[in-house]
Order: sequence, then C-alpha cells, then structure tokens
Amino acid sequence: MAETGTVSQPVQSSHSVPAADMVFAPLRGNRSQLLRISMFCTRRLYIHLAIIVMVVFILAIIRLMTQVRVTFVHFHMNSDADVELVNLPLSFSSVRGAYCLDGSPPAYYYRFSPAVNFWIVYLPSGAWCVSEEDCYERSLTKLGSSHEAPNVLYYNGILSKDCKKNPDFCLWNVLVLLYCDGGSFLGNVSDIVYYKSKPLYIRGALVFDTLIEYLIANTGLGAAEQVVLAGSSAGGTAALIHADRLRSRLPLSVKTLHVLVDGAMFVDVPSITGKRLMATTFQAVYKLHSLN
Repeated sequence: MAETGTVSQPVQSSHSVPAADMVFAPLRGNRSQLLRISMFCTRRLYIHLAIIVMVVFILAIIRLMTQVRVTFVHFHMNSDADVELVNLPLSFSSVRGAYCLDGSPPAYYYRFSPAVNFWIVYLPSGAWCVSEEDCYERSLTKLGSSHEAPNVLYYNGILSKDCKKNPDFCLWNVLVLLYCDGGSFLGNVSDIVYYKSKPLYIRGALVFDTLIEYLIANTGLGAAEQVVLAGSSAGGTAALIHADRLRSRLPLSVKTLHVLVDGAMFVDVPSITGKRLMATTFQAVYKLHSLN
C-alpha cells in the first residue's frame, strides 16, 4: 500500500512579519531633533545676518558723521566772521594792573576751529608811541583802546580761513592780541602817566602776560598740540622778545612752539634825509616804556 507522503511546510517564526505588512517606523525623537537642528541653524543664520547688517549700518553712520563733521567745519569757518573781538573781564585784568593805554581792558580776537588743536597767536603791527603826547593821541584810537577796536577783523595770508588760499593753516585756531600799549607789549611803567589830565597806562608787558594767562585758562590754548607765535613789524619784535616768555607759560604738554617774524628787521641806517630814525625811535621807546 502506497504511503501517502506529506510535504512539510516551512515553519514560520513567531517573530517574523510579512513583507507586505512591514511599515517604516522612525526612531523616537528623530523628527523633533531634526526640527530643532534646522531651527538652530536658521537662528544662527539670522543672527549672523543681523550682525552683518548692524556692522554695515554702524560703518555707514561713522562715514556719514565724518562727512557731516567736515561739512560742518567748513560751513562754520565760512559762515562765521573772520576773527571776533573779546574783551577781558575787568575783574580779571584790573587786579593784575593790565590796561590798554586809555585804561580799557586788554582784548583779543578769536577764531575757533573744531577741526584741529593747533593754534596761531598773532601780534599785529602798529609801530610805537615815542612820547607822552604820542601815546595820548594813540589812546584815542584802536591802537590804544579796546573800546575803539572794531568787533571783527578780516585777515589774509596764514590767518586766512580760505582753505584754497591758505591750505596749511586755514583750519587752525587763531588768536590775535589787540595791540593797545604802543610798545610791542613790553612797557613796564608801574605809575600812571598823566597827559592833559588823562591817565595813560604804559604796561605792555602786563598786558601780554595777562592775556596769555587768561587764554590758557579760558580757551583751548592750554591744551594745544602745536603753537605758532607770529608777529608783523612792531608785533614781530614782540614775538621775538616774548617767545621764551610764552614758552615758559605754556604747559609742557604743548609739543612745539614756533616763532614767525614778519617785517621786523629794523636796520639802523640813515634815512633819505640823513637821519637815523630807527635809532632815535628805539631810544625813545626804551626810555618812555621803561624797558630797562
């Protein structure tokens, strides 16, 4: 009798899953981690972009401010009067005994520059008074009185504020000391001199010292980096004589002091009439202004 054979079926594991029934199941948390990483990268990108924008903005502001400052400086220099008169307070000058010939307070002309910390101190021309009568006549004018001095002066050359004509010094601060003593800022007569019952003060040295003291304390001169002491004619003589005096009064922080003398070489030679005018003039100034 024939034996009926049975074909054994492969035994499937209880852990096996039919392929058709297989479903992809991502690991727990992977999706949220990817989202966090994506968001983190996006934030960093935005932060970097924000930083770049801020840097560009700041640089643009700095550039704009620089241009505005330059424009303002030139507008300020071009719109203001050249140099403007400033009278010293009597409370400051009188206690030091410093007066112009007529008893008015010393004064100076000032042009401020916001661009640089360099200064020109200029001593103007104006000859000398060689007698009491001469000083009296002078005391009635701007050469002997701050009350008679104009409120504004206009200058050319190194004092010009026109940068096309004066590119080297147009932006410097300018101080012009009012020449009102008639003796190259050298007079040293302590007593009051009377002429026609009018008091005359021949105290140029005190005027110079008082002006410099006031300017150092009340302007930026005391904090200057460079100073040029310049003078013309009688003012040139004063610049030569007062250079060391000014240097001794300026703070040590002032790096340099240069002296510029214009037209102050007075040669003792006979004039066309044969007179030695310069020798006679200086002898009279020396005596009247007590320069000994």
